[in-house]
Amino acid sequence: MPADRPEDPERCAQVVLLVGPSGCGKTYLAHSLDLPVLALDNFYRGADDPAIPRNAEDRPDWEHPGSWNAEAAVAALDRLCCDDSVTVPDYSLSESRAVGTVELHREGSPVVIAEG
Repeated sequence: MPADRPEDPERCAQVVLLVGPSGCGKTYLAHSLDLPVLALDNFYRGADDPAIPRNAEDRPDWEHPGSWNAEAAVAALDRLCCDDSVTVPDYSLSESRAVGTVELHREGSPVVIAEG
């Protein structure tokens, strides 16, 4: 936990990480639990981001861990869990880029689902 966060564990929500292969129902399950959900897919880098790894055909390598901005995702999750709200990218998989932002609110929930 960052130094500027409260020491009281009651103040911050716990995280349940929901992972699995594409198409297995992670998003459906996450939203059926009626808990705040942080979609980790929103932290993919845009196809035109110079930091995105490229494959042998010079296309974005979406399977490479570097195609995802882990630092931004962890920071957003920390903020949602301890500050109750966060603004995150709204990523379009069909456009391979963020198309805006969305505000997430924890509303006092003791649990946050991180799904992706």
